[in-house]
Amino acid sequence: MDDFASLLAIGKTIFETIKTAKDVFKTESSPESPQIESSLDKLADDFVAYQKRMELLATQLYQCESLTRFIPMWLVYHDKFDRISPTPTIEEAKLLDTDLRWFIHSSITDQFSSVFFRTSYDQLPVIERMIDNFRNRIKDIDRDVSTVSFGQPQMLTILWGASLKGDLFRLRRDAMEIERTANETFENVINELRQAAANGFVAG
Repeated sequence: MDDFASLLAIGKTIFETIKTAKDVFKTESSPESPQIESSLDKLADDFVAYQKRMELLATQLYQCESLTRFIPMWLVYHDKFDRISPTPTIEEAKLLDTDLRWFIHSSITDQFSSVFFRTSYDQLPVIERMIDNFRNRIKDIDRDVSTVSFGQPQMLTILWGASLKGDLFRLRRDAMEIERTANETFENVINELRQAAANGFVAG
């Protein structure tokens, strides 16, 4: 992101240089002045568009990086629940009553909430829709788990076998798809930046 800040600062300097050159030609009275001024206007417009694109790519990189950094850690926590059968043992039931509740709470309001609920993905419309679906699913799971009071693991095992295990599996599938899409988008943005660096700024 620091590299982007430097690029945008350089871009602002170039834009100011173009404006200065335009002001100089305004004071010159020659047949070529209007044509030169028009060319500088076009160059300035093209550069503004180029700079806006760089700003968009910087935002997309930030949003993708948040997902690709946090989701693998989230999946590690999720993994322990994948190994619990539809008919949990007593120890597994206690695990559901404690760790599963913590995991859901952490995803919505605590450790992982920053990436799932507090980060905007407005510059990644496909991922934004996927995140919305993920949020709705985990809130539904939270609502279902909340119907069973803490300290009643046997009641929770009934819910686990009936629907909760399947819902959690689908939640994991959603998260993996978000991660895959974020990785692909991140790679596409990096490739575009490399291409831009190779070509340099070219007016349209």
